[in-house]
Amino acid sequence: MKKNIFIILIVLVWNIFYTDCFSQVNSAKSSGLFFDTQNLSSITELNLSLKDINTLPVEVFEMKNLHILDISNNYLNAVPVEIKNLKELKVLMLYGNNIYELPLEISRLKFLKEIYLDYYIWCYRLEELRTLTNARIILVQ
Repeated sequence: MKKNIFIILIVLVWNIFYTDCFSQVNSAKSSGLFFDTQNLSSITELNLSLKDINTLPVEVFEMKNLHILDISNNYLNAVPVEIKNLKELKVLMLYGNNIYELPLEISRLKFLKEIYLDYYIWCYRLEELRTLTNARIILVQ
């Protein structure tokens, strides 16, 4: 009888642990980052700098009230076109990545006040930045 109770207890504990881990795995993206998908619209600042990511989780673009996004010093090669969904974005930090051009959709960020870029990016095609008349372009070495 004690053995059966012990086995049932182990199964219950395992199910609780497994269910919790399974729900986290389902919400995880290739970056290995976890977000509480119930409260994405309440996030106003997000610091993903130095996270060794090469793609941004899709949850980032669901953060409709995001004002500051720091994705500096990672392994990003591009800024996804979904950046246009962050309509409230005011500060965008992109330096320290391998980004050589920006999507045209960045021009839809009407509230953008500051964009931090690598100094060398200035040599590449940056026509997209001309439409950001209210934003300060800050070049970082």
